[in-house]
Amino acid sequence: MNSRWTALAVGLGAAAFILGGCAGAQAAPAPAPTSDSGGASIPNPAAAYCQEQGYRYEIRTAADGGQQGFCIFPDGRECDEWAFYRGECKPASAEPTAAPEAAPEGQAVEGWAGTVLKQEPGDQIGPYFQREDGQRFSIGSSDPALREQIAGLRGSGTKIKVWGKLFTGVPADQARHIEVERLEAAQ
Repeated sequence: MNSRWTALAVGLGAAAFILGGCAGAQAAPAPAPTSDSGGASIPNPAAAYCQEQGYRYEIRTAADGGQQGFCIFPDGRECDEWAFYRGECKPASAEPTAAPEAAPEGQAVEGWAGTVLKQEPGDQIGPYFQREDGQRFSIGSSDPALREQIAGLRGSGTKIKVWGKLFTGVPADQARHIEVERLEAAQ
């Protein structure tokens, strides 16, 4: 029985020691803020953005001592620095807006043979068509029935022939996309 009391006393003593050590520790007081500009400072992201865009940045002090930053555009207009940073205001465009370009015509795809590959996990482009020579193209169709056929062929290994239009310079695998107008099983 005596050994139980000894073990309990030792355990309580250790707990008191640990808790006493924690209670005695005090955080060092935080240094008082200074207005010393000799140290490193973090730039104001809104001010930096204004200047990076090539505009003039200006800080104005109000009668009450409060300060506000403005981004000043070449046309004389100005915008609150944070509103400009969030895209809520923009400079007047000095250049006329370009007319939209005509949609590309696309090159004819005539009976290209290959297979529809399965999408890789996380891929956001869509299904791929791999031609027999190994070249890959994204593939799709505006026709719902053809889209369904293409989806069914993904990863099946079935050789097909496709007809349609090839568009380049588009957001697709290797910037090449086949818009299928017809497909059939290859012999």
